Amino acid sequence: VDDAWGWLEEQADLVDAAPAGSAMKKARELDLLGCADDCRRLLQEALAGDKATLGELFAGDRIGCLRLVLDTVRTDHCDTEERWRQLREACAAVEDLLQG
Repeated sequence: VDDAWGWLEEQADLVDAAPAGSAMKKARELDLLGCADDCRRLLQEALAGDKATLGELFAGDRIGCLRLVLDTVRTDHCDTEERWRQLREACAAVEDLLQG
């Protein structure tokens, strides 16, 4: 999980550094979406398991770091992408379970 989150943060930083509307930004957003899909899969696998394991897996600040990336990365196109929406939904589901 830490590797996936680290990769997502790195990709988000690259997206933020690219000029808006540029081909570079579009390419970096595609890389970010690929990473988002991997993170979504990890979250869905965790959600399919038991709550104790979910709590252990996302103990500390892991889910908060993911939420921070989702809420702060400046993208041109990700918000309209299904993979990005699904990652947001999976993150919210984990947050709900951890709080409930």
